[in-house]
Amino acid sequence: MKILAFIKEHWKGMVLAAFAIAVFIFWYFFYPHLMAWREESQLFLCNKEYLLERLAVPGGLAQYMAEALVQFFANAKWGALIYTMLLTLTQWLTWKAIRRLPTSTPSGKSAPSSKSWLFLLSFVPAIILCWLATNPYIPTTPLVAVVLVLAAMAVAPKGKKTRLAYTTLLIPIGYWLVGPAILLVALCNWRWVVPQWVLLAACVVSFSYLAPFPLRQQARGIDYYWKENYKSTLEEMKYDRWMRMGKWSQIVDAANKETPEALSSKNVVQLALKNLNRISSEELMHTLDPSKQVMNNMSGAFIMSEVFFHLGMTNMSQRAAFEAMEAIPNYNKSGRALKRLTETAIITGQYEVALKYIAILEEAFTYRKWAKMVKPLAEHPETIPQNAFYQKMQKLYEDQEDFFFF
Repeated sequence: MKILAFIKEHWKGMVLAAFAIAVFIFWYFFYPHLMAWREESQLFLCNKEYLLERLAVPGGLAQYMAEALVQFFANAKWGALIYTMLLTLTQWLTWKAIRRLPTSTPSGKSAPSSKSWLFLLSFVPAIILCWLATNPYIPTTPLVAVVLVLAAMAVAPKGKKTRLAYTTLLIPIGYWLVGPAILLVALCNWRWVVPQWVLLAACVVSFSYLAPFPLRQQARGIDYYWKENYKSTLEEMKYDRWMRMGKWSQIVDAANKETPEALSSKNVVQLALKNLNRISSEELMHTLDPSKQVMNNMSGAFIMSEVFFHLGMTNMSQRAAFEAMEAIPNYNKSGRALKRLTETAIITGQYEVALKYIAILEEAFTYRKWAKMVKPLAEHPETIPQNAFYQKMQKLYEDQEDFFFF
C-alpha cells in the first residue's frame, strides 16, 4: 500500500525521469554520429564580436545559445546530456504553461488545469522536437528557441490585460531574438491569437528590410532549417565517426553486414582493411575512389580529408578540408576543418598560415587547448623534429607525391 501511495503521489516525477533516461539512451546510443556532425558544422567563438554578429539578425540569440551548446556535441555523453536537458525542459515548461491556462470550475470560477491526461499531453511537443532533431538539416536552433519561448510563457503575468500587454510587447522583441517560434506566445491570449499573429507577420515583413536575408527565409527562421543540393547521409556520419575513433574492426563488420552505399564510406572500409593488414598499400591505392563525386557533400569531404591524411597525402587532405567547410549548409566555418588546415599548414611549412588558423581556434573554447599545444610548432619550426608525429608527416610530404590531384 505504501508503494502504491508513493507511486500515486510521485508518478509525474517518475514519468519525467523515465522520459529523461529514454532521451539520453536514444541520443547516446543511436545518434552519436549526428551530434558529431552538428559540432563539425560550426565554429563557436567565445568573443564579443561573434555574439554581436548573431544578434544582428532575427533569431540570433537562439542561434547563439544553440551553437554554444552544440560545441560540446563532439563528446557523445555531453551531447546526449544536453539534448536530455533541453527536451525535459520543453516538457516541464509546456506543463507549466498548460497549468497556467484557466479552466472553468463547477462554481463558474477559473482554476488552473491539473488533469492527468494534460500532463501526458505535455510530452507531445518534446517528443516532436526530439524526432525533428534526428533530421540533419534541422539545426538545434529551433529547439532552443522553443525552450526560450516556453520560458517566456511560463512567467507571463496572470492578469488578462497585463498578459495581453506583455505578449504584444514580447512578439516584436522575441521575434528578433528567437525567430518565428515566438508565435507560441500568442497562445497565452486565446481571444487575441489571430491579431497577435498578424502583428508577428507585420514584424517579419518590417524586419526583412533590416536583415540581409530573403523574406521567405526570415519567415521560416533563418537558422531553423538547412538545405543543400547534395545531402550528407547518416551512413557517412557513422563511418566518419568510427574512422576518427579508429574503430577499424567495427567498420569492416558493419560493411560485411550491409554494404555501404556512399562512395566515401566505401573508401573508409578500404582504409580499415589496410589498417587491419588485410590488404596492402598498393591494393588500397587501386581501390580508393578519389573522384570529385565522393566529395559532393560535407560528410564526404570530411571523410576524404581524413583518409588522405592517414595516407600522408597532405595536399589532398588540405583540399578536402576546404571543400568540407565550403559545403556547410548555412555557410558556417568549421572547427574540425580549421584544425585540419592548421595541421596541413604546419606539415607543408606554411607557418604563418598555421598561426592565422591557430589565432582563430584560440577563441573557440573546445579547440583552445589543442591550438595552444601546436602553437609552439608554428612559432618555432625548428622544434618540429622533436615531435614524432609531425616529423613523420613532414617527411612523408617531402618524399611522397600526392596522387589523384585534379
